[in-house]
Amino acid sequence: MNEILLEKGESDILGTINIKPDVGFPSEENYLLTEYYERDLEVFGQFCEISRMTTHLDYRGLDLSRTLIEMAIGQAIQKGYRYAVGGNTPQHMPMYRLYGYEPIPLTEEYINNQDGKIKDGNLLFFESVAQVAHIVVSDFTKLPDPTNTNVNEWQRLYRSGRREKVEEARSYNN
Repeated sequence: MNEILLEKGESDILGTINIKPDVGFPSEENYLLTEYYERDLEVFGQFCEISRMTTHLDYRGLDLSRTLIEMAIGQAIQKGYRYAVGGNTPQHMPMYRLYGYEPIPLTEEYINNQDGKIKDGNLLFFESVAQVAHIVVSDFTKLPDPTNTNVNEWQRLYRSGRREKVEEARSYNN
């Protein structure tokens, strides 16, 4: 797992986000990805999960979440991932669409084997967090703008080896 921090000065952490490799996904995600990609096993080493994004309450509304997600996507691409998968609650879906996430359609076969876990069509009840959520995937080759432009800039900074520029860009000095 890789964690990204946004820091202010040397002591304040403004936000964090994690990039997890494609191991240990819930079985629901593995099954649906297999169905969605029609058992094309070539794609399976190309998935990561970008999750656990948090921002400090005092710094909300400053586009920190956008910066965190775009930085995470840039790093994921640098590590060879093409897709991110995860679960999103309905109220967060509009925000995640900005980063290319779309719900994976639930197949009839999958729905029939869920013993009441399916709620409102394309939503699944995740017992581990007691939440109803969409299982979503983002294809990094199809990112919408301005996300695509911003991610390309992060990638350019990472590739250039100009670590100080990445650190400068990640620091918010008010």
